[in-house]
Amino acid sequence: MRLALALALAALAFATPALAGSGTCIPSCEVPSHLTLGFIPIVTVVERGSTVTWTAMDMGHTATSYADLAVCFDTHYTRSSPGQAWFTISDGKLFAISEWRDGALTECGNALALPDGSFSVDYTCVYHPSTMNGTLLIR
Repeated sequence: MRLALALALAALAFATPALAGSGTCIPSCEVPSHLTLGFIPIVTVVERGSTVTWTAMDMGHTATSYADLAVCFDTHYTRSSPGQAWFTISDGKLFAISEWRDGALTECGNALALPDGSFSVDYTCVYHPSTMNGTLLIR
């Protein structure tokens, strides 16, 4: 089921020009967020070797990929201080650098490998999980 959802999101991101244009990281992009609006856009396409920067439109948030006791990235940010994570694919595995583990290169064990060699990573705000959820598609 998770694979089907990830493939559907990937197809939507590639087929919808507005979404792909506003949510594609080459070599970097910004993902604004808000307590009631969530992450904008919900799906962000990230080219390997790119940096994603999260910014707050309201208060402090922490974007994290924590799932199944694994963390790919984790970054805290406020209106005045953005958070960042960098992503790459090597040897068929997804890696990230963020505040998690003090900026050490971290293998994303909770990322979903897609048939085309890309990866899907779901993430949330640890403070507002009911309204702030997103997906990164790293290719």
